[in-house]
This record gives sequence, structure tokens and C-alpha cells, in this order.
Amino acid sequence: MATTNDLLARSRATMLKWPALWLPALITNAFQSLASIPLATNTAQGVVMVAANIAALFINAGWLRMIAQALHGERPTMEDFKSGVNGGWMSIVFGSLAFFVLIGLLAVGLGFYGDHAYHFATLENWVKLVQAATPQKQQALLQPEAIPAPVRGWMTLAMIWMVLTAIAAFLLLLWQPLVIVERLNWWRAWGRSARLTLAQFRRVLLFAVLNGVTFVLSLSLMGTGNEVLEFVGLVALLVVLVYFKILYTAIVVDSSSHGEVETLA
Repeated sequence: MATTNDLLARSRATMLKWPALWLPALITNAFQSLASIPLATNTAQGVVMVAANIAALFINAGWLRMIAQALHGERPTMEDFKSGVNGGWMSIVFGSLAFFVLIGLLAVGLGFYGDHAYHFATLENWVKLVQAATPQKQQALLQPEAIPAPVRGWMTLAMIWMVLTAIAAFLLLLWQPLVIVERLNWWRAWGRSARLTLAQFRRVLLFAVLNGVTFVLSLSLMGTGNEVLEFVGLVALLVVLVYFKILYTAIVVDSSSHGEVETLA
């Protein structure tokens, strides 16, 4: 099994060697930028956003196949992109929808529990009270000791939802590359991703943290209001998207070449 440093270096070399791997990221960002443009009605905005996200999932299937080819030392081509789309789009789309349904059901379940235990009206009234207060009064109301116990209960439920969602997202971090590389359907890719992530827990966690930190830093630069820094942030964001997409796929390719889930030495 490749070492952590080997995977990092291999991913960097692959990103720099094959500029074609940048194109899907650029197209995906273009779709999502178009979806963020304000439209006349909320319905139209929703339709465009859904269409843009589905298009991004289609592109992702082809992109992952191109990355897998590049990691095998072969030149990624449009035929590889088409092969990835044809062979994996359905699993990637339905697997993504299943994930959102899963976290949505979790939110609904916690919401029902919260309404029974703390009552939704209590939270709603407190939010209205905070919104109507002056800035100084808001600061006082938001002090931990001033927050009513039922509202703290709702906050705890929200924290539980975020933690469970983060755990699920981490365990399923590798499922899309697995769909393409190992030609699995989405539910088998979910199970394989969880096993592989747990088997290589420390380094996958390291990669995920690095991914999150660099992503946030890129977005921070884009939000500075300075044109130069915004451009640097945009370039950095593209680098982050491409590099970590390759890195996660490299984990899967390396694991698949060994034919089993292995633990780190």
C-alpha cells in the first residue's frame, strides 16, 4: 500500500501533468455560478439550481473516470469522460439523492423529538424576540446564561444533527470514486467507503481536514472584496477542488490495486 506521502506526491504530479483534469472543475463551477444568478421567481431559481447540481453530478462521473485513467499512467481523454458518465451517472445521482434524503429524515426525526420535548413555538418566539431587539439587547439575550433551557435543547439537537451529518459525510467520502473505479452501485459503494475510511482512518481524516481548511481559506480570500485576493482565492479554490478529487480517487485506486481493505501499518 502506498504511503501517505506517496499519495500526496502522486496526486500533485497527476494534477500538474494532465491539465485536462482541470476542465470538469471549471465547467462545474461555471454551472454553479450561473445557478447563483438571481432570477425573477423562486421557482425558476429552484429549477436552475437543481439542474445545475444534477449536471455537476453527471460531470463528476466522467471526471472521476478521467482521474482514474491518469492515476494509472494513461492519458485521460473525452472517451474516458463519456465512459464514466455512461457507467456511473445513475449511481452517483441516486446515491447523492439518497444521502440528502438520509440527512433530511434525520433532521425531521430530531425536529419531531424537539417539538415534543421543547415545543417549536418556544424556539420561534425566542428567535422573533432576538430579531426585534436592539443590538445591545441582542448581545444580552445571546449570552449562554440568558438563553432559555428549551432553546438550549433545540441548539443541542441542531449540534447533534451537524455532528451526525459530518460523520456520515466522512464515512462516505470515498463512495463516488468507488462507483467509478470498482464499478459498484451506490449502496455497495457506501458500505465499501465506510470500511475503507475506517481502515485508513488517520490519513483519510488528515486529508479531509486539509481539504476543509484549504477550502475555507480559499472562500475567505474570495470574500475579501479585494479584486486581486478574490482572483487568488478563485484559483486556490480550483486547485483545492482538483487536487483533493484526485487524492481521494488515488486512495481508492491504490486500495483496489491491492484487492482488499487494508489497515495502515
